[in-house]
Amino acid sequence: MDKSTVKQLRNLEEDYLARLEKYEEQQEVLRDRNSYSRTDTDVVFMRMKVDHMKNGQLKPAYNTQISTED
Repeated sequence: MDKSTVKQLRNLEEDYLARLEKYEEQQEVLRDRNSYSRTDTDVVFMRMKVDHMKNGQLKPAYNTQISTED
């Protein structure tokens, strides 16, 4: 093997496979939701009805409809 092939193979093993594993873990946590919080995976980000700042930021909140369906 030449140097460029060895370098590409090492890059694949060290960088891309680790990223792929992390991505698959995130997909497993995400399931059919659009978002989740990294610190509390049961929380999703939603637009809240009461927004005092009126800037439309998303805030972490529990979706009670999902918890009562399961």
